[in-house]
Amino acid sequence: MQWPALLVQLVRDAQADGLWWEAFALALSVAVAWTVARWFRKHHAGGPVGRFALVVPVVMCLCVFFAQSVLSISEPVPLLRLVLAMLLAWTFSRWAAQLLANMFPHSVIALWFSRVLRWGGWLVAVLVISDWMSVVTTYLDSLYVPIGKHKTSVQSLLEGTVSVVVTVMAALWLSRVLESRLMGSVWIEMNMRTVLSKLLRSVLIAMGLLTALSIAGIDLTVLSVFGGALGVGLGLGLQRLAANYVSGFVILLERSIKVGDSVRVDGFDGQVTAIRTRYTVVRALSGRESIVPNETLTSNRVENLSLADTRVTLTSMVSLPYDADVDAMQKLLTTAMASVHRVVADPAPAAHLSQFAADGLEFTLAFWIKDPENGQLNVRSEVNLAVLRALREAGIEIPYPQRVLHMARGAAQRALTAGVAPAASA
Repeated sequence: MQWPALLVQLVRDAQADGLWWEAFALALSVAVAWTVARWFRKHHAGGPVGRFALVVPVVMCLCVFFAQSVLSISEPVPLLRLVLAMLLAWTFSRWAAQLLANMFPHSVIALWFSRVLRWGGWLVAVLVISDWMSVVTTYLDSLYVPIGKHKTSVQSLLEGTVSVVVTVMAALWLSRVLESRLMGSVWIEMNMRTVLSKLLRSVLIAMGLLTALSIAGIDLTVLSVFGGALGVGLGLGLQRLAANYVSGFVILLERSIKVGDSVRVDGFDGQVTAIRTRYTVVRALSGRESIVPNETLTSNRVENLSLADTRVTLTSMVSLPYDADVDAMQKLLTTAMASVHRVVADPAPAAHLSQFAADGLEFTLAFWIKDPENGQLNVRSEVNLAVLRALREAGIEIPYPQRVLHMARGAAQRALTAGVAPAASA
């Protein structure tokens, strides 16, 4: 049985006491990785847990690669080569699993795909260590698969697939990192941050795909045919979808609707919680969420309650007796409304005598709030309760409906006689 050359060289160096420098470099790499990981945990304690899983393998890969480059000048380094292959497989498997878990947290397919990539990385490491990689690549290069009028080797297909997967995953990871940095910025408005993050992701994914196809040896001029077909498809069958995407960017750029605005769309009231490239999510106070296509927001009438000013006005009604002092009642009502903590002082609440009703004087209570996203019915209830308590403390009763019935004298006499006669006859 012929042992792999890397393992044979490792045994020879161990027998000749030639592994001391490699063991020292490896121990130093472990110490540096542990120190960097400890510093990272101390200064980024509130960050995602997945970041810590990549600190140790990445730092060790860099340290081992540097040590291998230095020591290989004067002596063979089989131990460092062996450890570096294992560290690369470890780093790739953790990075792939973390990336897919962050992008597709509840996807079974993503979990299965991350496992395939993990075992694939370890398989490549085993092939490199055992010196079987050249044998496998030579055999795969001798197998051809017919694709149209051409034949492509299985080795080229695998290399192209791996390059596409790795490049696209790297583009997704880089776009996610830059998007998190961009969305956390306080110097750029929320809508502009959303636009830049979506454009950045699209550009990075497109560049990743083009780079991967170029690495795989695919002529990029063939994409012109695909681009023409895509344009025809957008013009015919996908025009509504394209209109929604374009409308999404228009909304974000012109800032007519922003995340956090209180809007009314087709009779549905709620707060904008997310603006996607195709649709906008409006969440009502009851917890219901409405998925509104972006084209609807640009072509139909939409009421934005907080476009120029987040303050909105609310009204309520109360009836008071006719013998009440109107000036004193107005002062009492405005004081009661101002006592509610969510009612703003500017503009000040007001009580207007709006109608001389049949049962009493009707006052319209008008007040302003600056946080409609926290609910409107609850603050109206608090104002009504404050007004009711103030009226009861002042000894003023809200009038009940009252009616005065007038009857003619003859009709009254006949009604009285009809009521007494049966009793007399009894």
